[in-house]
Amino acid sequence: MQSEYVITKERFKLTEIEIESQKIQDLEMHFAGGKKIEVILTWLGMFLGYKLDQKTTTVKEYFVILEEYGKANKKV
Repeated sequence: MQSEYVITKERFKLTEIEIESQKIQDLEMHFAGGKKIEVILTWLGMFLGYKLDQKTTTVKEYFVILEEYGKANKKV
């Protein structure tokens, strides 16, 4: 969107950029009950027995790990 704004100079693009930025910030702040993603990755790493790198972990892998973690907690 930012590149589109630079090319077209349409002011509406600035509004779209701001809306998307706010959505990203909301996800970061309210994800998993207000916990930061780094904290959740640390917990999951303890569960798995190895460190999860937030830059190399895919979204799909992350949600599969969360699902398995939830299943393991229900059994306990």
